[in-house]
Amino acid sequence: MSYSNLSWFLDAKHGLYFRNGIPLMLNDSEVRFEECNCEVCKGMMPQEIIDLMFNHKEAGFRILVLHNLLDMQRTFQKERLKRK
Repeated sequence: MSYSNLSWFLDAKHGLYFRNGIPLMLNDSEVRFEECNCEVCKGMMPQEIIDLMFNHKEAGFRILVLHNLLDMQRTFQKERLKRK
């Protein structure tokens, strides 16, 4: 997983939601009704992103893409701190 290969973007196109750097399907029971408090989601649950994508596909996709990017960034930062 890296910024350069755009996995955060490509996985979002396939409906994958990152949690702690691990891609999960948006409708996965493990995360579907779990609130996310990142700067993009602001308390939304993956189910709400699914609902938004039905009504406003671009808006829902944008939230998912940015959520994945932020999750990846946080995961990389945690990994860097562990190495120090």
